[in-house]
Amino acid sequence: MCYQPVVTRDQILITIRKAINSCSCPIKQLGRFFEELEGIFREKGIFGHAKRTQKYMTILYDEMMRDGVYPAEMSEFIRERLALSVALHDIGKIETPDEILNKREVLTKHEKNIIKNHTKFWENWLHESYRPEELDFLKRTVQIAESHHEKWDGTGGPKGLKGSEIPLAGRMATVVDVYDALTSTRTYKGHFTHKEACERIKADSGTYFDPAVVEIFIKNNEKFKDAHVSFLRNIHLSQLAPHECRVL
Repeated sequence: MCYQPVVTRDQILITIRKAINSCSCPIKQLGRFFEELEGIFREKGIFGHAKRTQKYMTILYDEMMRDGVYPAEMSEFIRERLALSVALHDIGKIETPDEILNKREVLTKHEKNIIKNHTKFWENWLHESYRPEELDFLKRTVQIAESHHEKWDGTGGPKGLKGSEIPLAGRMATVVDVYDALTSTRTYKGHFTHKEACERIKADSGTYFDPAVVEIFIKNNEKFKDAHVSFLRNIHLSQLAPHECRVL
């Protein structure tokens, strides 16, 4: 079967340009950029996931800075831009047909490969001409999008990077992405409790995840739990796709 994306890459690029050029303040530009994409995110069922990982990344960033973990690399991050970048880690799924994203049955090999391609969404975009503040944001966004499925032991993808070969932003994104995936109900699975998700992540420290990042996550897990519960209590469920609605 030949699948046609609902939204094309060119359409998203136009949206990016429109948002980035909408005002002179870099932070406001990036905020506007995310707002411009919210409607499409909701339609594709990834809006809630994007907003939650954005919040979780902010918590993780704050606690890693507080404990002095990877100080040299962390000093290169700008908090607001890092959070916005992780919110866009699954933007490639915009090109994935709904019948695959929302399928309840086991995916075929062909369908799995289509989903895997979402990490390549930003491929070749950095060859275009950007202003310095745009390029800084896009580089981080590309790093996270391309590496959030890599694993610490080198068994992930798409490049099979291992340990510190994986960009720190990607290693951080992997933890918050998996935490939200585990605690969310999807078309193909139920949800884990916060405690179960933490146990799973801790068990995979050193294989799936960077041990130093997991240590900070576990140490501050109650803050992630509070954010998780707060999101569910305050968001209007009508804003989410049916498969994003979860039970506490």
